[in-house]
Amino acid sequence: MIRTTSHSGTHQPRLQSGIAVLIAAGILLAANASAATVSERQFSLPANGLRELRIHADDGKLTVVGNTEIKEVWVRATIRVRPTLTDKEFSDFFDNWLRLTLNKHGRTAQLEATISPMAISEYQPRIDLVVDLPPEMDLIIVDGQGVVEISGMRSEVEVTDGSGKLLIRNIIGNVTIIDEAGSMEISDITGDLQIKDRTGSITAEKVDGTMFLDKRSGQVSIDGLSGDLIIESRLRGELDISDHAGKVIRPD
Repeated sequence: MIRTTSHSGTHQPRLQSGIAVLIAAGILLAANASAATVSERQFSLPANGLRELRIHADDGKLTVVGNTEIKEVWVRATIRVRPTLTDKEFSDFFDNWLRLTLNKHGRTAQLEATISPMAISEYQPRIDLVVDLPPEMDLIIVDGQGVVEISGMRSEVEVTDGSGKLLIRNIIGNVTIIDEAGSMEISDITGDLQIKDRTGSITAEKVDGTMFLDKRSGQVSIDGLSGDLIIESRLRGELDISDHAGKVIRPD
């Protein structure tokens, strides 16, 4: 159903020296109240000559921010493990079950924050990431589960997501999303927006471009689309469109 209204107007756990610069080796904190161990690490890679950043992350929150004031890829990682571990136990766990690397391959930076499936049932680990990078670098993300938040980029953005919430805003460039499940909130996009989504709600606001939608089920709300809306599949769900200047093109 469409409602349209119109408005006026295998692990390699340690970072490789000489490629990524380790700023802090890690601060290990025991949180007795929640029976967890928390380790914080920071590292960076000069962005000179780099054209894109590829991120492969498993379980945890991922925040990516385009920052015009830096010329490096900065990563802050927070690792949480249950139950509380000693320094030695955590070091062994990190070496055996985690991969946390930032490397350069030609003109591509590759960030990996992955967890061995064998560690999940016993340790309940997660890796939260905050990444700052020059906004002109293209961004390609493959994420397992958890919240993904992206803002301030001036480049092509591509996200492949398993489950969890997506928050994408303030992007100058085309945005492509392939999502299995979870909600999306997208706003202030100057460029085309392409979404392939299995299930979950989508809210898109202020998209200055064409929107391509391939979606099976779930509610879709669009407010402020300057270009055409091209629906590439038969949507089973409610579609609300407000302040839309282009056409709605549906499959035959």
